[in-house]
Amino acid sequence: ALAELEDTEDCDELAEIALEEELQLGAYVEYEVSEQELSFSKTYAIKKLSKALEGEIAALKHRRTSELCRHRTGRAVLNTTVDSDISTLKRFLGWMRDYRDRSDDDGPPPALTIACVIGSPCLGKWCEDYITWLRSREVGWASIANYTNSLYSLLTFVATSDEYELTYESGFTCFDMLANLRRQAHGHAS
Repeated sequence: ALAELEDTEDCDELAEIALEEELQLGAYVEYEVSEQELSFSKTYAIKKLSKALEGEIAALKHRRTSELCRHRTGRAVLNTTVDSDISTLKRFLGWMRDYRDRSDDDGPPPALTIACVIGSPCLGKWCEDYITWLRSREVGWASIANYTNSLYSLLTFVATSDEYELTYESGFTCFDMLANLRRQAHGHAS
């Protein structure tokens, strides 16, 4: 009977609502990042931003901090929250540019923009590879949980674009995969 319930549309909808509440409406606990991890994170973050990326970051800030926004679930966030997400984005893009293993790529690497990287169907794999890379450098699970939560927030921004196409990998969307990785990091950090 439980297996039948899990297959119903209502159960899927309730799971999506619960996840959205957990990640967007404050059930997620932000962890403190150590000074050592903060210092390390600045060594690989992308520093020179393209005009396209600067424009995307401006749009992200506007959407996340505006008093009202029809493309956002929940209320506006503080500038510090958006700044944290942007810092995570710069770290992730720096890792993409300088450290990501490209041996399995079919073509050239994506442009270092929010739309091309965060909006990619490969985001789940890249995020898992990034976490593995961070752990190999002894970055703590608390920081990784924060970074993964920021990447999820960035994905919600990209998903409101008309160009974004929701894709599946083994039955999981990028949203599912990032939420799974975030929960696992949170579990290790607790």
